[in-house]
Amino acid sequence: MQQVTKPPKAKAQENKTTRMPQNELLDLIYQCFREHKYWPFKTLKARLRQPEAYLKQTLEMVAHLVKSGDFAMTWELKPEAKESSYADALAYKDAKEELPPDPGNVDEDFEEDASDNEDVQFENVV
Repeated sequence: MQQVTKPPKAKAQENKTTRMPQNELLDLIYQCFREHKYWPFKTLKARLRQPEAYLKQTLEMVAHLVKSGDFAMTWELKPEAKESSYADALAYKDAKEELPPDPGNVDEDFEEDASDNEDVQFENVV
């Protein structure tokens, strides 16, 4: 007797994110840190829409996790990243020392900030 095997089910592609080039991701990370000095990973992930492991790997190049204090468990730009020739150090002195909006409780202001990036173009990958 021969068994009939079912073909493996294809994984849903709904929540999949596509990696953008690392230099573009770094630009967006720096842009986030110009707005706020501290960022929870969950908020960065929601804002940047990149795969978690890739985002964390790229983020670790320029930022570190704050482990204690008022902003514990948030990411802050490394001092050498602020002072590098790649990043204009003056742009970061005006960053707000408060957390960005929680992606679960996104308000209209956060949505407007995201739409302000009209010069950012995304490539459709099908």
